[in-house]
Amino acid sequence: MTGSPPLREIYRARLPVHLKALRAAIASAAGGSPDGVEAVRRLAHDLKGTGAAFGFPDITEAAGDIRQSGAFDLPAAERLLDIVLRCSVTGPGLSHTVLIVGSASEFAPLITGSLAAPSRRILTADSSRQAMEILGEQSVDLVLLDLVLPDEDGRRLLSRLRRMNHTSHLPLLVVSPPLGPGTETECYALGADGFFEKPLDGPMIGAVVTARLARTVPAAIPSPTTAMAPDAGPTAEQGIGRDEEVWIIEDDELTVQVLRHRLEREGFRLRCALDGIGALQLTADGPPSLVILDVKLPGLDGFSLLARFRALPGWEKVPIVMLTALGAEADLVKAFSLGATDYVLKPFSPGEVTARVRRLLAP
Repeated sequence: MTGSPPLREIYRARLPVHLKALRAAIASAAGGSPDGVEAVRRLAHDLKGTGAAFGFPDITEAAGDIRQSGAFDLPAAERLLDIVLRCSVTGPGLSHTVLIVGSASEFAPLITGSLAAPSRRILTADSSRQAMEILGEQSVDLVLLDLVLPDEDGRRLLSRLRRMNHTSHLPLLVVSPPLGPGTETECYALGADGFFEKPLDGPMIGAVVTARLARTVPAAIPSPTTAMAPDAGPTAEQGIGRDEEVWIIEDDELTVQVLRHRLEREGFRLRCALDGIGALQLTADGPPSLVILDVKLPGLDGFSLLARFRALPGWEKVPIVMLTALGAEADLVKAFSLGATDYVLKPFSPGEVTARVRRLLAP
């Protein structure tokens, strides 16, 4: 895979996430933070392993200079930053369309801030009806949906979009006011790919949207059909075979037992590791269907393990869900920049994790 044009441009679209994380890590390292230095090295490791493979040898070479040096080399890190910046804006790139369904005034800071990008078109719909009209006339690549709409509960629209042919696989991120402890789990069961509770965290949403779009081929010529198909979209109980293998990499044995009990009951095959070394040993048998990965692991932490997974052949599209009690924006941005697909904050509901796993493995 040496970078056919589509793969090269998909990789290019992912570079802004790396750029943001790398810039923050370098600033931290320049201030004398050991954590910042390690973050730069992790990001460089990921870039070294993927750059040349997707047609960007300059990135691999510059990242290798950092990995091979003993002491932290700030000029080399800044040189890598400059090259990633140049590669992320050179050429036509990919153009993505994001539809925001909800009050335009409430989402205005996101539209002009965290979601804004030169290659990104943002459409807005104030109501469910207007959203359906737009989706019936145009192709979009991601929907950010507020549950509070003037004409119906956003959960009804979410469910409907998952049953329509041309939106059944569309990334759908939900925004909600505090409506109760079961709201998030319900939304994932209905087909949401992400859930954010108000007040809105702009940088967090921006990082998640960018990471989702980085793995999405832009919508082609608008040709949707708005007809409802009874068996069109996957439901929580359809499309998941019993041969799906899920890895749980977590050092807390109680957490492992809870997740194992719930996921095995749902028909998944489970393999578990209590540390990073044990997880790497599992890779000898090839990639699984999905990985649930804790950030805090003894020895090799979850970020380092994530970077190693993504550098392995055949791991490019394996969904990796991070478990973290940190919740800090920088940690989540770092996780997405290294290739995470989703994250779950501890403490969590086993039902919520199961719903996310089903959604990520839906055909």
